[in-house]
Amino acid sequence: MHTESREPKSRTKTWIAVSITATAATLVLSLVAAIVLFLLASEQARQASGFVEFPEHLFGILMFTGFRHGARFGVHASTGLLAFPVIILAVSFATSVPALKAFLAATR
Repeated sequence: MHTESREPKSRTKTWIAVSITATAATLVLSLVAAIVLFLLASEQARQASGFVEFPEHLFGILMFTGFRHGARFGVHASTGLLAFPVIILAVSFATSVPALKAFLAATR
């Protein structure tokens, strides 16, 4: 009988661990994707000649634009980068709901 009262707490800890792990993994993947896209745009701009722009998209969302204007080259960030924090918050919220439900069930 004592084991039954500890089971919901164990579920709560499990869901909290799942939430933290999913959020951290999404954060790391977002950072890696942003760095790779930045490097791709930068390298394309560096190798180009003349006046050229290189858009870098992720799932159809513009993230960066590499450019070359004569001797100058660089990368501009786009508003599509705001998708990364939104995705991270969505994953965090979606995985926190079961943890909250398990916590509330354990406290009753």
